[in-house]
Amino acid sequence: MKTVLKIAAGMGAAGLILILTISLITGKTSLTSQDLGINVDQLENGVGIRVGDHWMGMGQGHMNRQHHDEDEDYETHNWHGMGMGYGDGNYQTYDETFSDITGIDVESDLGDVTLMRNDGPQTRVEINYRNCQSIKTKVEKGILKVELEHPDHINTCNLSHDHSWITIYVGSGVTLANSELELALGDLIVEDLDFVDSEFEMALGDVDFTGTLHGRCKFDVALGDVRMMLNGSRSDYRIEAENAMGSLGIDGAYYDQKMANSWKDTSGTHYLKVENAMGDTDIQFR
Repeated sequence: MKTVLKIAAGMGAAGLILILTISLITGKTSLTSQDLGINVDQLENGVGIRVGDHWMGMGQGHMNRQHHDEDEDYETHNWHGMGMGYGDGNYQTYDETFSDITGIDVESDLGDVTLMRNDGPQTRVEINYRNCQSIKTKVEKGILKVELEHPDHINTCNLSHDHSWITIYVGSGVTLANSELELALGDLIVEDLDFVDSEFEMALGDVDFTGTLHGRCKFDVALGDVRMMLNGSRSDYRIEAENAMGSLGIDGAYYDQKMANSWKDTSGTHYLKVENAMGDTDIQFR
């Protein structure tokens, strides 16, 4: 027996008309949308259709714009358009605690990443995401690896910057060594943490860092503002900050007349290398 399901949706003054028809070889049977588990929402300028955790939205609208030049009357421009979006409407939260973490390796395609101090010795990871995204976490030799990815069919996932984020609560007393953070779209917020020999790479987003840096640490930002507040008294650090477009601010930096021009032995010194292609640079020394 062959079954054909046809769904037609239209909007008008009378509201939404949803026709569901199942054609059978032996005859025709009409069912309501509720019988098939389909919920229909009439919106102000559109319609939303939800099947389980998945939804599809369609809307239309218009906009009037007035333009006025000298010695001319107002001119009105009308705009009409229609947009469609498909996505997974189910938000989920991943929450897990890890022990004996010495560093982190974070990759995020979309959303802010926040790092802060935990009250206890364990490190806790909290991720807010949609079903159309994938997350991976694992620990290798003390390095906690966290990955939040878009699907390949990103155009049908209907995600925005506010739909997903990662928060990592680093165990009390833990200094993060050999850590890497790579963000494609989103801000990085670090609240009073310690890093050794770590790298931070941003494609599009701001960096707001507060904490201490030991050893060689690198910030590479393609488009976004960078603000660093260096706390504490460190015996040595080698900071390299590169910013293609955006402001760069470092507060609490140390000045050392023995600053070298290379990465060779700089023990006991404070090395600071800054490259800012387009944007303001503000460095406040102690």
